[in-house]
Amino acid sequence: MQARSEATPMRFEREIGSTRAEFVRALGLAHPRGFEHPAENVFRVSEGDVVLDISLSEAAPRRIGLFVIPVLNAVYEFREGDVADCAALLGRLDLAMQRGGG
Repeated sequence: MQARSEATPMRFEREIGSTRAEFVRALGLAHPRGFEHPAENVFRVSEGDVVLDISLSEAAPRRIGLFVIPVLNAVYEFREGDVADCAALLGRLDLAMQRGGG
């Protein structure tokens, strides 16, 4: 494993507009090699020297007119890997998990 630069944050939070089931399905499609489920609402993606834990919790849904959008709070925490490899994995996951829109 290569050392990480402490100048780059390796833990961050996001709000995701999806249900837990939708997120798990999208994660499986985004990372076809699979992922682990080491604890309740924690998903671990490993690729090479990179280990990423994603912790989920449900938030209040967003209401826009008649639309109700489920919201998850997600904490992304890279446990291992160098900055470049972590960024590459995150970029692939983000791209694969994008949803359509107008």
